[in-house]
Amino acid sequence: MNAETPHHSVNALGSALPSREFTVSREVLIKVPFHGHCLGYYKADLVVNDCLLIENKAAATMPPGSKEQLIRNLMRSPYRLGLLFSLAPIRSFLG
Repeated sequence: MNAETPHHSVNALGSALPSREFTVSREVLIKVPFHGHCLGYYKADLVVNDCLLIENKAAATMPPGSKEQLIRNLMRSPYRLGLLFSLAPIRSFLG
């Protein structure tokens, strides 16, 4: 992976938090329930201290519907706190 991929930003964040005594889980599989059945799973980018769901968007601007997606993901998960990051590649800001 090169420094401009979205996973690089998530990896950097996921590596920095444990050094500050946070517990970080990456690519956490979360069930998508529907009327008592599991429809499938989605992967949360990061979960911090088993209570904060972090979703990363790597676009230069926040994609439409990102906030709503985070809220839906929180409603389907055991987590009640969510953080939405827009970590654009460096070259997006440099022109």
